[in-house]
Amino acid sequence: MGMPLMGRESNIAQIDARMLQQFIMDNITPAKCVIVANGVQNHSEFVELVKERLGDYQPLPEHLYTRQKS
Repeated sequence: MGMPLMGRESNIAQIDARMLQQFIMDNITPAKCVIVANGVQNHSEFVELVKERLGDYQPLPEHLYTRQKS
């Protein structure tokens, strides 16, 4: 049923650096990433590092969600 999430082992030989780079450029983007952290000592520093690495990003619209106790 369609392509498996994890490619088949028999396809590894067909994956070259260019194909892998294109996959990364298409799929690992700020718009498709969720950044989470646990136990961060310095929240501001963490946020600045994320901005430095990913550039501007759209924050999660927290007003649309309700938090639940762990």
